[in-house]
Amino acid sequence: MPDLIPKAIDGEPRIGDLELARRLGFSRPSNIRNTIKRNEAELLALGGLLRGEANSTAKGGRRSAAYLLNERQALAVAQLSETPRAADVRREIIDGFLAYRRGAKAATPTQIAREQGKQTRKGFTFCLAAHGVRGDGFRNCTNAVYQQLFGATADGLRKRLDVKPGKTSRDRMSHVQLMSVGLAEALSQERIETDRAHGNEECEDATVAASRVVARAVDQERATRRIAQ
Repeated sequence: MPDLIPKAIDGEPRIGDLELARRLGFSRPSNIRNTIKRNEAELLALGGLLRGEANSTAKGGRRSAAYLLNERQALAVAQLSETPRAADVRREIIDGFLAYRRGAKAATPTQIAREQGKQTRKGFTFCLAAHGVRGDGFRNCTNAVYQQLFGATADGLRKRLDVKPGKTSRDRMSHVQLMSVGLAEALSQERIETDRAHGNEECEDATVAASRVVARAVDQERATRRIAQ
């Protein structure tokens, strides 16, 4: 078999479950998903368990839903599979992910902030859903963040930043802007959970309050620099 080469998914190297299964020697590669499902809690503790699509056979075949595993998850699944090739495949996984990291280009601060922000955003939206936000409530909470930080709604910010089709405002933000949004969403999530806010209105109010704190901190820092100059 060729060397194991992870693929970047949202900036993180991952390997598809069927490719891992073929390397482990599963007679029916899709059976590896039974192992993953039985041990889902353990694998989730090692990172988000992403899903995508993969070819059903090494030569192609129809596309089907697949798990996309990070390095620790792939190592865990290889060990849990207890196949004769498990030890060899674990070494392949380690070598493959190491080669990926060595070959990856150094990310810029903006790229790093963008990838970190995606995870923060997922946590924020999951929190909103868990606290009873429905329908337009998600958009309103996003607008609450943007209005406090940038004085514009999501639509207004897209126009201001001249966002092209297929992209988002965050693809056009600077490093500091991305970090501000991430901090505002993280603090909003913390406030919602601590205050046990529930429903569209309460969660939006909590988001406004937390985002206002971040906006004031950014404004104060910039004002201090202007005075010093």
